[in-house]
Amino acid sequence: IYKTIYFSEPVKSIEFEISQNVWTGRPFPQRLNELPLAVSYLDNSRNVYSYFSILAPKINKSNIISAELKISVKREWMEKRGMASDEVELLMYEENGWTDSEIKVEYFGENSEEYFYLAEVPYFSYFAVVEKKEKLAASNLAKNDAETTINETPIETAEEIYPDEEE
Repeated sequence: IYKTIYFSEPVKSIEFEISQNVWTGRPFPQRLNELPLAVSYLDNSRNVYSYFSILAPKINKSNIISAELKISVKREWMEKRGMASDEVELLMYEENGWTDSEIKVEYFGENSEEYFYLAEVPYFSYFAVVEKKEKLAASNLAKNDAETTINETPIETAEEIYPDEEE
């Protein structure tokens, strides 16, 4: 059974295939201003665009054959951070915390206000749209290089400091 459901921002639509017909429940995305107590926030080193959940309690995750999200990110947010279209990733919350290990995100277009992405997810959960870690690491290295100066004073050895002492 293959279904498509349409929403607004950040999840524009969900296309999913399930192995059993489930009429009593459907996935529903919700943008979150606060996460539930059981779900930890990402640390401040990550630039988080949005947290959202897609919950479908009537659909067992073992019944999900495939699920693809179409998500959007505001152009203003990306331009403010100097981000290119390929510098967005989607993290999913699992029992042990946030992961991107099973999520493939692909840029597929833009308009004057938003960038659009396709994300394949293994099941429905809590999600975070974030700036790619590689981009953050590179910008942090550049920032650290600009702030760090090398001290070119030679280091003195113990023999130079105390030349007359015997060991």
